[in-house]
Amino acid sequence: MLFSSTEFIFLFLPVCLLVYFFLAKSVAYFYAKAWLLIASLFFYAYWNPANVWIIILSCTANYAAGKKLLHSKSKSLLLITIALNI
Repeated sequence: MLFSSTEFIFLFLPVCLLVYFFLAKSVAYFYAKAWLLIASLFFYAYWNPANVWIIILSCTANYAAGKKLLHSKSKSLLLITIALNI
């Protein structure tokens, strides 16, 4: 699915936005963020399901590095994380 495809513009994007704003307003913001994560993974998997593990691994590694950087402020860890993402 491309950003300029009709499926994205008229189906995927409106559904994602409606569900996100409904969850953010009525339930809890945590569920709204979880919905965006799931929708993003679906969007990525729609193109090539085999590559979803790459983005999951990248997100997990970045989250762990971010948590570690909150406490250590290590420039070398930051540079390693940036280099791995590039």
